[in-house]
Amino acid sequence: MNDTGDWVEATRVKSIQLLLIMIWQTEYNLTQHLETVLQTLFKASTENHETIQSQIAHCSRLVGHFTDPLLSLKFAIKAIKKLITPNHGALNILNGLLVGYNGKVPFDIILETLHLLNEICLTVDVGLILGHV
Repeated sequence: MNDTGDWVEATRVKSIQLLLIMIWQTEYNLTQHLETVLQTLFKASTENHETIQSQIAHCSRLVGHFTDPLLSLKFAIKAIKKLITPNHGALNILNGLLVGYNGKVPFDIILETLHLLNEICLTVDVGLILGHV
């Protein structure tokens, strides 16, 4: 988990690839470490590397598939609020979670998440316009 923030790019790529394999292997036991996994994904979401973003999308889909939507969205929203500035990677993760839920999530939760996505999009777009992101 700590290696996703390493200064060596190859180490960051390998660590997120390993995280994907670990999520795949733990399946439904992932819930025990869900908060840590989501915090790691959101920490890595600031990375602009294409391979890392692709792996993050796969990880978030698996997290969505293997976990309870209410619990994982709660932790995801908590992790997003800890970000200094929301980014496109955060949108990638929320999108992956929603896709991974595959219809298991109640409609009101989807609306809440879409509202959060709207706030993130506005923050990211305004930040890009002002040159802060």
